[in-house]
Amino acid sequence: MLRTAIEDLRFHTLSAIPSMFGKLVYVSNLRSIETGSYQHYGLAVVFGEKDAENALELSHQELFQEWLACGMKEQKRDLDLYLSSQDDWFKKTEFKELLPQTCKAPEKQMFTEDLKQVLEIIKTERARQ
Repeated sequence: MLRTAIEDLRFHTLSAIPSMFGKLVYVSNLRSIETGSYQHYGLAVVFGEKDAENALELSHQELFQEWLACGMKEQKRDLDLYLSSQDDWFKKTEFKELLPQTCKAPEKQMFTEDLKQVLEIIKTERARQ
């Protein structure tokens, strides 16, 4: 049933989000800061709370790994797509809520450094326009 919950999440929910970064933001926002648990009402109703939470946690980890595996140019292109509808997102300085709980220190460092560099490139480009 977990595989079905993951497939449902990917094909019905995440497929509507055009950028990989947007998908990462979406799934990370479904995690409670206080408890660390993931909640998605629709998935829980159809597949049960445990399978829904497991699907969200696994998807979060997979999306995070996919983002890390991208090169800087691909990350920039994807982040440009995400930011095209999120202008106020530039004000964000903390990215830790985007990290899965299973994230290791080197992954956290790589993610944070890459994201800061890509955001700086985008800010510079936008300032020139």
